[in-house]
Amino acid sequence: MRRPLQPLDLPIIKHLNSKRVILASASPRRKQLLQQIGLTNLEITPSTKPEDLDKKTYGPWEYVATTARNKCLEVYSTTLDTHLASIPDPSLVIAADTIIVTRDGRILEKPRSEADHMRMLKHLRDTRMHRVLTSVCVLAPREDARHPGYDIQSHTEETKVYFWEEGNGLPDDVIESYVKTREGVDKAGGYGIQGIGGMLLVEKIEGSVDNVIGLPVKKTLSLAEKVTFQQDRDDKATPSTTAAVTTSTSSSSAAAAAAAAAASADDKPRLTEEEKKQNHIASEQKRRQAIREGFDRLTELVPGLEGQGRSEGLVLKRTVDYMRDQIVQRQALIERIEQAGGTVDPKYKK
Repeated sequence: MRRPLQPLDLPIIKHLNSKRVILASASPRRKQLLQQIGLTNLEITPSTKPEDLDKKTYGPWEYVATTARNKCLEVYSTTLDTHLASIPDPSLVIAADTIIVTRDGRILEKPRSEADHMRMLKHLRDTRMHRVLTSVCVLAPREDARHPGYDIQSHTEETKVYFWEEGNGLPDDVIESYVKTREGVDKAGGYGIQGIGGMLLVEKIEGSVDNVIGLPVKKTLSLAEKVTFQQDRDDKATPSTTAAVTTSTSSSSAAAAAAAAAASADDKPRLTEEEKKQNHIASEQKRRQAIREGFDRLTELVPGLEGQGRSEGLVLKRTVDYMRDQIVQRQALIERIEQAGGTVDPKYKK
């Protein structure tokens, strides 16, 4: 008799399986992906926040990243507001959003009708290639009381998907037959790559298939590790460095401490250029995130001013909304440049 599959033997999996973990999504596919790697105690709490961002204002990367972040923050906030004393606060919230981006840059989500479903799939076939963007956002409460009370990390991943051509196995009647199965009615782009759609419509992909399904699992685990185990890791001095500082009370002891610190440094594995680059990117992302959190705090002041009938509330809200949108768009552009291996002048990151 075949033994059942065992969960991944990873510290983050073991840790989260003893905690309250919320998946801010009603997608059964995202739940299944997380369960396959061993996260079996998921609490499903879909976001109720309307997904009404203006697609004309946001580019695809900004749109999907902002939507995922909004879902994550809304579910976390609602959970804290409605929690019972007998139930612990969540240790982790995972949210995600997936969109299809056509060759001409249009954002596709779920089909609105059968006719819309047909038009959508025929367009994807006729243009051959489209991109699937999934943004995942994870949040964990901070162990200290530093504002805003949580650590949040996000990542947007891209996979290119190629449909078969009309003259090579994908005529209109095949698309119509697929639409009538209703497999793709609840999926961005109108098809499911893990089901009949993957066998019937898709010729090949470039990138990860789990990203097309709705959740880049490997990156999700990496983000969970960061917000859970690595809060402020870059800001903390190593024990050996701290000891060297506190014991250097004379020139001789200072020299000894310096030698000890140097020896300790020699024992540590040296970072590769790629690791240094990744650390730098992570540090920059964290700094830019802190700026956005500051604007969120300003926004919290707006309802009070508006409730008092003060015009300052409306002016502040418009100003903060505009500035936050500019930051989000610039951050997404910088991340895309850096992910492609390019460099950005530091002055544009301030």
